[in-house]
Amino acid sequence: MLKNSLLILSFLTIGNLQIKNYNEPFLGIWAEFHSGETIQVFNGENSDIYFERFLDNVLVASGQMDAREFEIQVERLDTDLKYTLEYSFSPDQQVLSVMKPNSTEAWLLYKIR
Repeated sequence: MLKNSLLILSFLTIGNLQIKNYNEPFLGIWAEFHSGETIQVFNGENSDIYFERFLDNVLVASGQMDAREFEIQVERLDTDLKYTLEYSFSPDQQVLSVMKPNSTEAWLLYKIR
């Protein structure tokens, strides 16, 4: 009986655990420190997360993303590319470093809003 009670209690506890939403801190508009690039990250339908990257106000990339701990899964909508990017936030989540795909370089972005 005790064993069954513990088993039921553990399932109830697991069901009440909140899953961390890694996408939330990305939402908003970001600007690159050393170029005219901006990235808008926003919610789409069904809680999907989308991005649009602009260079001097011209759309240069768009797609869907899903953030996990230290990784972003990207599926581009303007091309057939899919890739994984590593990222890191500053402690206040106002500065973001994202590794460029197939590169040793990174974007260094600051949150505009």
